[in-house]
Amino acid sequence: MLTSVAILIFSQPVVPDSVGKGFSCNQRSTKNVIRQLNNHVRQTASATGLPVFYSEQLITHTGSFGQQLTAAMNAVFQQGVDHLITIGNDCLELSVSHLKQAVSQLQKHPLVLGPDRRGGLYLIGLSRQIFQDAQWLEIPWQTNRVCGMVNRIFSSFSISWLPALADINGIADLYKYQSTDVRALCLVTYLLTLLSGQSGLLITRPIYRRSWTGLRIRSLRAPPATPSSPFHFHYQSTAQ
Repeated sequence: MLTSVAILIFSQPVVPDSVGKGFSCNQRSTKNVIRQLNNHVRQTASATGLPVFYSEQLITHTGSFGQQLTAAMNAVFQQGVDHLITIGNDCLELSVSHLKQAVSQLQKHPLVLGPDRRGGLYLIGLSRQIFQDAQWLEIPWQTNRVCGMVNRIFSSFSISWLPALADINGIADLYKYQSTDVRALCLVTYLLTLLSGQSGLLITRPIYRRSWTGLRIRSLRAPPATPSSPFHFHYQSTAQ
């Protein structure tokens, strides 16, 4: 068994994150979306029962993305953690199962990677023994070269790969989102409802895979969009 493992949720503070994401020209709506994304990943991480650290509580989020991420990872390792799983707030399909799989794989491999479908990473699991600031600082973060570069830098180590999942960077990603994960689909619909400013609206959009075309999301009445409030969904399947 691992001596100690923790989860780091690395995400920008709501205000700068809302500026950097292309969800809406309405900053209030975008902030609400960011808060719900944060809620989603925090609930998922907490459900594992593992210690969870938040980058906003560890660092000041100044400097480049790579500098901030490296500083946050370093701060967690300084707490005495031997194995760290770092995730963001933009992968809706990330589940407790994926996180537990990462924990399991860290027992056999010093590095576990969850690739997104654009060349980035939605999850990084690594042992403190292979963590060096310089290596993570040279990675071209927020580009489609992240996954390939990490793979090359750590090619001498045994790497375990998780399934590729989609990430969300803006409203266009929400409209074209496809998944067989009902929870992710519900969240996508709710986020679009927040952006439309019409909570309670019945939305039927052709974003689902064929096997889910009979799913309609109903009664999407928004709860208060605060970092501590969970989202709630009621859905009705019309598939025969």
